[in-house]
Amino acid sequence: MRLPVRLSVLAIGLAVGSGADLAAQAELRASLGSFSGYLFRGLTLTSRPVVQPTATLVVPAGRVTLSLGGWANVEAGRYNAPTDLSEGGGGAAMDLTEFDWTAEVAGQLGKATVAVGSIGYLFPNPSAVSPVFNSTLNTVEIYSRVSLAVPLAPSFGLYYDVSKIKGAYFEGAVAHALPVGGDKSLALGLVAGWSAGQDAALDGQGAPTAAFYTFQRNGLSHVDVSAALPLTVAGLGVAPAVHVVYGSDPFAKLVATNRSRDVKFWFGGTISWAQRLTGRTGRQVVAEAKDPETKP
Repeated sequence: MRLPVRLSVLAIGLAVGSGADLAAQAELRASLGSFSGYLFRGLTLTSRPVVQPTATLVVPAGRVTLSLGGWANVEAGRYNAPTDLSEGGGGAAMDLTEFDWTAEVAGQLGKATVAVGSIGYLFPNPSAVSPVFNSTLNTVEIYSRVSLAVPLAPSFGLYYDVSKIKGAYFEGAVAHALPVGGDKSLALGLVAGWSAGQDAALDGQGAPTAAFYTFQRNGLSHVDVSAALPLTVAGLGVAPAVHVVYGSDPFAKLVATNRSRDVKFWFGGTISWAQRLTGRTGRQVVAEAKDPETKP
C-alpha cells in the first residue's frame, strides 16, 4: 500500500534585507523543524515527534529562478507501541525514514508566479525494518504551481506521480498576514487537497485493487487551517505554528493504528537561516505548516 509521502506545506516568508539584492544573488537556505508528528497531505505518517531539516540552493538565472533542495524526516524516538503510526516501523530512535529531493524553475508573469518542478521521494529503511515505507515506495512526482500576488495570496498546484501511482493530486491554498502589534504578523493559512487518480480503487468488497495509492478514494482529501507567528531571534528566523486538520478521506482521519478522528491537531516550530553566496547574510523568517512544500 502506497501511503502519502510528504507533508504539503503552506510557507509564508518574511525576508530581512533588500529584495533586489536577494533576487540578484544566489542564496543557500536552511531550516530545522520540530513537530508533534509528520503529516503529508492530511495523512498522519508518524504520530509522534519528528525532526525535519531542509536545505535549498536558490539561483537567479535571467528572468527565472532555479531551486534545488533536499528535505528529510527523522523520527526522534523508537515508535514501536502497538498504536503508533511510524514511517520507520519503530526500528530505531533518530531514524531517517524519508529523504525528498526537489528541483524547480519559477518565474514571474504579471501578478502570478509560475513554478514547475519535480520531487523525488526516497525511503532508506530496508523492508525488514519498515514493511511499508521502504525502497519499494520510492517514486517521482512532477508538478506545476501558480501563486497570485492579490489579496489572500491564492495558490493552486497540480502534482502527478509519474512512477508508481500515475495519478494526480490538486491543492489550493490561501494566506493572510494579520498584524498583531509592532512589526509582527500572525500568518494564517488554509490548504485543501483533492485526489484525482491517487485512490485505492476499492472493489465491491472494499479491498484495494491498486498496487500503489495515497488515498482510499478520490475527491476532497483534507482541509488544513494553520496559524504561525514568524519572529527573528538572534539573527535567525523562528516560527512556531499550530494546525487544525479536517480529514475527509478515511485515511486522513487516522491518528493511531486503532483510532480515527474527523478533526486532528498538530504543532511545532521551525528555525531558519539564509546565506547569500557573496558572503553577505540574508535572514528569513519562514512559517511552515512543508513543501514544500508548499512541499515542494
